[in-house]
Amino acid sequence: MDRPLIPNEQNIDIIEFSIKGRVEGQRLDAYLVKRFGDYSRAYLQKLIKSGRVLLDGKSVKASYKIRSGQIARIELPQLEELHLKPEDIPLKIIYEDEDLAAINKQSDLVIHPSRGHLNGTLVNGLLYYFENLSDYTDVYRPGIVHRLDRDTTGILLVAKNNKAHASISEQFENREIHKEYLALAQGNLKLNHNIVDLPLGIDPRNRERVAVRRDGKPSVTEYQVMARYPGYTLV
Repeated sequence: MDRPLIPNEQNIDIIEFSIKGRVEGQRLDAYLVKRFGDYSRAYLQKLIKSGRVLLDGKSVKASYKIRSGQIARIELPQLEELHLKPEDIPLKIIYEDEDLAAINKQSDLVIHPSRGHLNGTLVNGLLYYFENLSDYTDVYRPGIVHRLDRDTTGILLVAKNNKAHASISEQFENREIHKEYLALAQGNLKLNHNIVDLPLGIDPRNRERVAVRRDGKPSVTEYQVMARYPGYTLV
């Protein structure tokens, strides 16, 4: 079996080309999948949403119907081989049964291989500690149902089989899983309690962050102030 290829965000190719008439009317994402077959549709949709695919110099949606003669410009990360190997990475396993495990993820730990982090990730540690892990959505992200940012600490659920993975994913999708975070926010929040209901998407100025965007995904966060310090608020 050939080793899978994953995008390396550190090495970017700028590709420009003209849309030919025979593909006019196709969805942009569907067209790109046919043209760049080594990339998944989901990944290409991410590139489109983050503004890294332009048609005639403008950002469009994945569902946009392309027209003959348009000039496409794509920031396309180069592909490199993915080598998944078990690594003895310290993991804080706080719960485990035959279906799932709960990991108290430490800071400075990337969840899965990507963006130049091919080793030293949580996935490498999971492969070392667990004999069985799900491959429900991606065989190269075994057990991973949801993610936490690299520097975020907290509980991460890991699926040990595909049935558990499907069930947990459905609960996340239906918002049946309640998540709480303790965060030290920079600045002084005016309200002791508030609900923020604004769409979030990738920050075009810093792709490692998210920002409020009109074309982002719906996101609702409720916060409660726990303590106040000079220049900071614990929520």
